[in-house]
Amino acid sequence: MNRLADNAERVPVLIAGGSLVGLSASLFLGRLGIGHLLVEKHPRTSHHPRGRGNNIRTMELFRTAGVESAIREAASVLADNHGILQTPSLTGTEGNWLFREMDPGARPPGSALPDGACAARTTWSRCC
Repeated sequence: MNRLADNAERVPVLIAGGSLVGLSASLFLGRLGIGHLLVEKHPRTSHHPRGRGNNIRTMELFRTAGVESAIREAASVLADNHGILQTPSLTGTEGNWLFREMDPGARPPGSALPDGACAARTTWSRCC
């Protein structure tokens, strides 16, 4: 008899990969009460950020799911990280700045918009 088959767990949905899409799928399936299993090949999270920001609609969905504040808290460590540096090595000193500042002239946090409108602080749709 096949030992693996004897211990197999059956779920309606298998999610392969625990990055942004996989974790989001798991979050939303769980909220709907849909059984699922998420598998990830890496034993722990990356030390390097995988995304630069979320668009407004994505943050609305995360807010509805009750995780917006946790995302904002986790992202706060990158609040002063404004550029993109391309480098051949993480240990060397060589590098070429693709952008020294992501969004020069963006509205500062807490500043008002005309007519009470709501928009991202930056022009590239980072969450407000």
